[in-house]
Amino acid sequence: MRKKYYIGIVLLIFISVSYVIMPVKNNFIADSGSVTNSKLHHTAKGFRNPYPGFAERGFGDLIKWMLSRHSNVNKEQDKAVYSFETVENDGSYLRGNHTDFTATWVGHSTVFIQLDGLNILTDPMWSERASPLTWAGPKRFVKPGISLDNLPEIDMVVITHNHYDHLDRQTIQLLGDRPLHDC
Repeated sequence: MRKKYYIGIVLLIFISVSYVIMPVKNNFIADSGSVTNSKLHHTAKGFRNPYPGFAERGFGDLIKWMLSRHSNVNKEQDKAVYSFETVENDGSYLRGNHTDFTATWVGHSTVFIQLDGLNILTDPMWSERASPLTWAGPKRFVKPGISLDNLPEIDMVVITHNHYDHLDRQTIQLLGDRPLHDC
C-alpha cells in the first residue's frame, strides 16, 4: 500500500512538472502587442515560429548546414557550448541513504529520486547513443552524472514515453526484472 502511495506521488510530480514547463496556449501577445486568444504561431498565411531569436532561413542555408554539420569546426563549437563543470558522484551517500529525500539529475530526463527509502529512476539512459543501433544515432554530449553501477538497488523505473532518449534498451536490460516498471 505504501509503495502505491509513493508511486502516485511521483506520477503526480511528473504530471505537475510537465504542465508547468508546457507553453501556455492562450492569451499570447500578438505581433501588434495586443493580447489575443488565438495561438501565436497561427497566421493568415500559415504557421510561424514565435520564439525569440528565430530567424527565417532559406534553402541555401539548409544545404550549407547539411554540408557543414559534421565538420571539425562544428564539433569544436559543440564542445564549447556543451561543456560545463561537473562533479564526480561516487554514489556513496545515495547508497547509504534510506530516509532523506534526494533528486539527482543524471542527464537529459534521467533523474534518480529517493523518497522515504524508495529508489526511483526516471527515463533511464546510460548508452552513448539515443538509438536502437550502437554505432548510429544522436550521440551523448555529456556523460551521465553518475555511473549506473554507483546507484543503489532501484525499486521503480518511470518511463515517460518511448523515445530512444527516454527508453534505452541497453539500460533497461542492465536494470533487469527487479525494479517495477511504470510507463
